[in-house]
Amino acid sequence: MGTGEIYLDFAAIMFTVFCGAFVYLVLYLHKEGKREGFPLRHDGPVDTYSTGVGGLPDPKTYKLAHGQGERTVPGPMPDQYELKAEPTHAHPGAPLEPTGDPMVDGVGPAAYSIRPERPDLTIGGAPKSYRCASIVIIKFTKMILILAVRPFTAVMASEVRRSLIYG
Repeated sequence: MGTGEIYLDFAAIMFTVFCGAFVYLVLYLHKEGKREGFPLRHDGPVDTYSTGVGGLPDPKTYKLAHGQGERTVPGPMPDQYELKAEPTHAHPGAPLEPTGDPMVDGVGPAAYSIRPERPDLTIGGAPKSYRCASIVIIKFTKMILILAVRPFTAVMASEVRRSLIYG
């Protein structure tokens, strides 16, 4: 049987180092994944906040592109709007029932996300336009329709190419 000796070779040491590094990586990524959206707010009889396993990461400040300022996460929570709904039951996580007109109060089908009062910007700093995506979809649809109507030939290939280029 065994004599109580521990046998270590290079492969066993490297495997142990790899396992330790992997565990550290998983814990680090779990903590870094909590930069936004934490601490979690639990509704119930007493409003409590939860930071999760491992706590929150240290605050980090990001400089936003195109002179839009800075943002620190995790940081102070933005002001929340008044929720015009009540829970249907007393337990945490119960569905919300609108207290007034849901289409006016922003609850249910009229719910929206609070976003900055400025447009999304492209890499160049111009306001983003979503028109390009619809043009690509229309051109792709035309190509599918052309291919479905008649069999693919060499003449057809040039027609598809011309359709995609000139619309």
